[in-house]
This record gives sequence, C-alpha cells and structure tokens, in this order.
Amino acid sequence: GRMYDLAAVIIHRGSAYSGHYHALLRDFTAQGNWEPPSDEGNGGGSDEAESAKNRQAVEKKMREEGKDSPLPIMLKILRAQPVSPELGVRMIKMGQLGGELKKHIQGSTWKKKYQVRHGSLATYLAKHGECFLLDGA
Repeated sequence: GRMYDLAAVIIHRGSAYSGHYHALLRDFTAQGNWEPPSDEGNGGGSDEAESAKNRQAVEKKMREEGKDSPLPIMLKILRAQPVSPELGVRMIKMGQLGGELKKHIQGSTWKKKYQVRHGSLATYLAKHGECFLLDGA
C-alpha cells in the first residue's frame, strides 16, 4: 500500500446542526510558528457572538429540563477542568465525570438520581451536543 504523511487533522466540535471546526496542522517548515486563521470570509460570527448563542442554547435546555436538571452540575464540573492545550477545550474522562457527579449530588450516582428521566450519562451528553462533545475514543 501507499504511505502518506499526515498534514492536518480537522476536528468538528458541536452538534450535527452547529459547531466549530478546528484544524491541527503539521509544521513541515519546522519554524514552530503558528498564526491563527483570519476571520476574512469564514462565513461565521465572532467568538463572542458564538459564545452568546451557546449560552442561550444552554439556558434554554435548563429551562426545558426544570429545576432538577443535571445540566448546571455538569457544566460546573466541566468548567472546573483545565483547558486542553491540544484542543483548546475543557475535557474530563467519563469515569472521572461519574466520580465528580457523585460528589456534587450528595453521594448519589447518575444511575440512581437521573437515569430514569434522562437515560444513561453517555446518552444525556450525546443529546446535549450544543453543551458537550462526547468523544468515543
């Protein structure tokens, strides 16, 4: 078979209907310089506008789910995580998320407190693509 050098990886972050694309590019010139892409002609809005749009979507979800929504707890846990230098997003492993949830919901578990209403934790995260990106890796 043929061998190719990987030049870039394109990552989509968001839901099937909206989100952002990020590109990780190989530094073939070995200069170690990176410049953010210009906003010219990208067809998208500013980061501030996109952030406000995401905030509105999250607030709408919380209103829909009511006062017993797990969303505020999940977001609080995620916001406490460090930003990944590779991807520029906050990340947490599913096993760690379960442990953190247990701390925040008075020693209970997702299964006991939320599963009947919201399904499994992975299902909940997948259904909230505007708030979370679930990586199957």
